[in-house]
Amino acid sequence: MSLDESVVEGTLNADGTLHLDQKPDVKPGRVHVIVQSAAGNPRGGRRLVEVMEEIKRDQKARGYRGRTIEEMQASEKARIEEEDEYLVRCQSLGAAPQSTER
Repeated sequence: MSLDESVVEGTLNADGTLHLDQKPDVKPGRVHVIVQSAAGNPRGGRRLVEVMEEIKRDQKARGYRGRTIEEMQASEKARIEEEDEYLVRCQSLGAAPQSTER
């Protein structure tokens, strides 16, 4: 956090005014205010697990079955073979590419 920034909790009144729990540690003048609800999820959105559950429900409703372990392993094997072929081609040209992480 910069010296001209302060996070302070408070209460938003029905008339739109704010009552801060403490004095902000910034110099007087115009400020930029972001208001987020402190109830429930402090970030105001859904948690990752909730999003993942929704995605899974939606996929199931569409009939999406996903890839099997065997399909994923075959895809990974093909990717590795392609990388190996690329490395051999580069080496044959006298240029060694930076190593790739597996």
